Amino acid sequence: MRSKIKTREGKIFLDKKFNIDNSTELEMKMFVKDVHNNIEELIKKAYKAILSDIKKEKNFPIHN
Repeated sequence: MRSKIKTREGKIFLDKKFNIDNSTELEMKMFVKDVHNNIEELIKKAYKAILSDIKKEKNFPIHN
């Protein structure tokens, strides 16, 4: 199993090969946690970018 998370710029936040047949329970949990953390970080960056775009285009006072 391979997991990739990319931005519009093509940056890879997570690119790990994961073999479910040869992995321990701990390795699986760590893999899932890594994926979760990277998705969370990507969402935070996207949220900030969206707010920035809104501020630039509309000049609305947005409070973070």
